[in-house]
Amino acid sequence: QARELLTTRLAHYINKPNVTLTVQSYRSKRIYVDGEVKTPGVQTINDIPMSLVEAINRAGGFQPSADQSQISLNRKGMSYRINLPQLVQRGVNPGDIMLVNGDVLRVRSRDE
Repeated sequence: QARELLTTRLAHYINKPNVTLTVQSYRSKRIYVDGEVKTPGVQTINDIPMSLVEAINRAGGFQPSADQSQISLNRKGMSYRINLPQLVQRGVNPGDIMLVNGDVLRVRSRDE
C-alpha cells in the first residue's frame, strides 16, 4: 500500500515512477541483557534474528566474574537455566538458541 501511494503521488512529478520499498530494520523488538556483562541493557532485534551468543557479545561480553554455567533466560513467565560449558560439551551450539521479543537474559556472578 505504501509503495502504491508513493507511486501515485510521484506520478505527478515523474513519468511512470518505479518505486521499491524495503524495510531496513525493525525497532519494535527488544531483549534485555543484565548481570555480569560489560554493558547491560536493552538490545534491539533488527531484521536478522538474534541468538544468545550475539546478545552477550552485543552487551560487551562476559565480565571476569561471570558464571557461564548460571545464565537464566526468562521468556513469557517461564525461566530457563542455561549452562554454556555443558551445552558445548554435549555438542549443542549456543548460537542456535534464538531470542525473541521480550526475553530477559541474566548472567549470574560466581558469587551468587
